[in-house]
Amino acid sequence: MTKSRLFQLIFIKETGILIIAIIVLWLAIGLLVDFNYSVENLKGYYGSIVRLDSILTITKDKPLYKEITKELQLKLDSYSKVFTLSTTRDFGYITSKIYVGDYVTIYTKPKLWGIFGLKKGSDINHLTKAEDIIIDYKDYKTSIAGLYLLPLLFAIILFFVYITKLRKRIWWEFGGFERYQEKIKVQ
Repeated sequence: MTKSRLFQLIFIKETGILIIAIIVLWLAIGLLVDFNYSVENLKGYYGSIVRLDSILTITKDKPLYKEITKELQLKLDSYSKVFTLSTTRDFGYITSKIYVGDYVTIYTKPKLWGIFGLKKGSDINHLTKAEDIIIDYKDYKTSIAGLYLLPLLFAIILFFVYITKLRKRIWWEFGGFERYQEKIKVQ
């Protein structure tokens, strides 16, 4: 089998199914990683709040209303990184509890594991002020509990479809059809 023949066999029109299956599998792995994290696995940043802003990032026109995605931005005095939290809800439950000058601890995903999961490295996963928990990571874990099973099942189905189609193509391309025709002629 030559290289060009191998590339023709691998890069067929069904390769799109394989690419989608890999993306969906990555999503399932990300959800599973996020679900198995705990606050102890997150990286903590401690400092005084020097900036507390809320900005609009996305506005989508829905049939009956506008969906507005807002982003809360926190900057601590001891770090140059701006920490963010995006949501379609109001930030009143957060901004009523923390103010500029308060000392808080912000927890984010570690950089090494940041490639997995749905949140970025600067996203606020857990936020505490003294002993008060302002943003609880357990709430996020509860919202994604068991959700990784759907994309995992979908990815397995897509892999099965791809392998089935690839096996048919291999059979067809490498003499399976000719052998089938010879058996029909003999009978």
